[in-house]
Amino acid sequence: MPDRSRRAPRGRTARILPVWVASVLACPQGLPAADFLRGDVDGSGRLAVSDAIRILAHLFQGDVAAVPCADAADADDSGAIDLADAIHLLSGLFLGGPAPAAPFPACGADPIEDALGCEEACPPPSVYFGKEFRADGLFIVIDRSGSMQHNGELTRAKRETEQLIQDLLPGMQFGLVFFDLGIVVFPAQGGPADATDEMKALGVASVRNTPPGNSSCGLKGLLLALESARRSRSRNPAVLYVSDGGGTCQGANEDGYLRKVLDTVTAANRRHARIHTFQVDPGSDLRDDFLELLALQNGGTYTELP
Repeated sequence: MPDRSRRAPRGRTARILPVWVASVLACPQGLPAADFLRGDVDGSGRLAVSDAIRILAHLFQGDVAAVPCADAADADDSGAIDLADAIHLLSGLFLGGPAPAAPFPACGADPIEDALGCEEACPPPSVYFGKEFRADGLFIVIDRSGSMQHNGELTRAKRETEQLIQDLLPGMQFGLVFFDLGIVVFPAQGGPADATDEMKALGVASVRNTPPGNSSCGLKGLLLALESARRSRSRNPAVLYVSDGGGTCQGANEDGYLRKVLDTVTAANRRHARIHTFQVDPGSDLRDDFLELLALQNGGTYTELP
């Protein structure tokens, strides 16, 4: 683990990965066709060689299905899909060339009207602890250990989570994991829940009825959330991890345990889901470096809360 004495500067919120290739948000199918993300042809959530390959397959093999969102394939916003778009993407990926034209790196509308359209759209925005992000599946993992009860941190996290669930739109999926020494999971079978009125009400009730606990064994909770994300139909799942940054699990050395969590979760995830971390007690002497690294290595953002 990094040196604890070298704490990051105060006041940083929602640090986004500095490399534009890793910071993009995808535009999954089946949601309202309004916003899109330039260059993300395959809807994977990241720009990759596969996006350029799809453009080439569309151009030279007549594969219409390779480009479900024509606007996204128009990387240079010329108003047409051509070889220059594939070159534009490959240049950005490997030669330090320019990023795709707007909307990028966030989802948005085409700033220039043209004949191209889009059958896919970006997920609707969700807000958690005041931070806006886009995902079509939200899997929340909350630390309910004793250190989360000193200044009402757990109460605050539960209140934010209730609001998040209530605001979920139809078509989205979600899941909940509260952890201490053990875990409390919603739905009870561990799979994703559809954001229907009934399931949202049950989810809110689960949040309200989950009691505080002791110890802080977050590894199993994170792995369960990742498994729920894999079992979901979400093309853009996100795990929201709320903690004060510690990990005192069954007497294990804290530094060693947090390193184990970081390595195991990152290896298991393989960037399938973005992991956004939220530190609810930045004034403590606990580990914001662990939370920041967890987000950094899993395509997400770290938010230090006041």
